[in-house]
Amino acid sequence: MPVHNAANPGVAEGDAPVAYLLLRATLGINIFLHGASRILAGAGKFAAQLAQQFHAAPLPEPVVLGFAYALPCAEAAIGTLVLLGLFSRVALRRGRDS
Repeated sequence: MPVHNAANPGVAEGDAPVAYLLLRATLGINIFLHGASRILAGAGKFAAQLAQQFHAAPLPEPVVLGFAYALPCAEAAIGTLVLLGLFSRVALRRGRDS
């Protein structure tokens, strides 16, 4: 008979780690693949497309290009950290901001 969690009635005590693992794996793979696909497709191509989309924005082009080149690497690194469970709170905070 499973032990029920007093804080969350109806949720067995042993389910929380499994749920956390599934959530971490889903988010980690999603974030990682966003970065990896942009790297494999060509970071320059992604940066050029983003600069073109932001051409009417008040942001200077060098700022947009710098962000566009850094974003795929950051997404791949953050996705890996989340997937492995390393620095989870910091990585999820950074992943939410990107």
